[in-house]
Amino acid sequence: MTRSRVLWFLLVLPLVTPLLLAAFAEGDGLTRQVWADSITVAVAIAVGNALIWGKRESEQ
Repeated sequence: MTRSRVLWFLLVLPLVTPLLLAAFAEGDGLTRQVWADSITVAVAIAVGNALIWGKRESEQ
């Protein structure tokens, strides 16, 4: 299995986003602010995860 940073990012982002949507929604439902917060945090988590676990193409 390849461990490139792009693949880690693309794997983590769709896994984390629904969890964050559920966590941020609470009783307000899925407002624009909930979507924006969820996607922002999901991207930050995915980037961090990719930097930690992924390898650059030159390292492989």
